[in-house]
Amino acid sequence: MEENTKFTAPYVPFATFETALNHLATLGAIPPKIDHSVFPSMGGLAKGQVISAFKFLGLIDANSLPQALLADLALKKETRKATLRNIIKDRYSNVKESDLSAMSPGQLDAKLGDSLYNASGQTRIKARTFLLKAAENSGIPLSRLLTSKGPRGPRKKRASNIEAKSGSTEKAKQKEELTPLPNPESIRMPIALGPGRLAYIELPKDWEGKRETKKLLALLKLSLGQEEDILEE
Repeated sequence: MEENTKFTAPYVPFATFETALNHLATLGAIPPKIDHSVFPSMGGLAKGQVISAFKFLGLIDANSLPQALLADLALKKETRKATLRNIIKDRYSNVKESDLSAMSPGQLDAKLGDSLYNASGQTRIKARTFLLKAAENSGIPLSRLLTSKGPRGPRKKRASNIEAKSGSTEKAKQKEELTPLPNPESIRMPIALGPGRLAYIELPKDWEGKRETKKLLALLKLSLGQEEDILEE
């Protein structure tokens, strides 16, 4: 294969690439030129990516004129996998089948970083995905490192829920620590604030009403932060 730095390695979704081939197969013949009008049901972005992929893979030339290889790949479905496998061997010259059966994603990315593929950043990641799908579809063995999805990180939403529950538990614990336990020997006295409204005061067992009432009222006034006499209303 002649080295070609003008075209970018295919980064179109492989399913879209297959759809384009199947569409050409339904036509029964390859149009004299492969341009956007050949794929009327595709979006503009998909059309551009398919045509770009065709150029890199040698299916059409720089002027979008079809090559014999396109007819072999699109029209002869019974040999499509074998044809695609040969195309991969030819167009990805620095990626051997033996490499794909053993290498890691990072090692494949390094290979695709070659100027031959004219791809970087997200485009290179998509180009890697296309190559792996194409290789898998054509029967080229892939290493477990290339096919493994890898461990997933913790979900942020789930972590937030756990944190929220932990915070609620901590608050409940603090409230429990601040709330004194009732004394079984104390006297719980209801105070009517109005219809259906009751307040309770817990008095010690040795409560002396006559002597301590005034003191209790003063302490209530202080605790409630009221400046006026609490009995005046």
